[in-house]
Amino acid sequence: MSNAIVTFDSTHQAMAAEDLLRRQGVEFEVVPPPSNLSAGCGLALRIGLEDARLVMNLLHDRGASYAAVHLLDEQQTATEKLG
Repeated sequence: MSNAIVTFDSTHQAMAAEDLLRRQGVEFEVVPPPSNLSAGCGLALRIGLEDARLVMNLLHDRGASYAAVHLLDEQQTATEKLG
């Protein structure tokens, strides 16, 4: 399964997103951001690629901020920016 990573500018943003996604039943894993990204926060959420659009829409619709969503390759390195 392919994955994507959601990065945040602050821990507060990451925790708000965790709460929102948990309440919506979206599967995710809290992980450190990939080393090839300069993230403002030490937390990121790894999600299934098939959920990336849903997650971006949920976060946007609920006013939850995030820095970016990136595709992850097999080595869990962030590649293409999705949003």
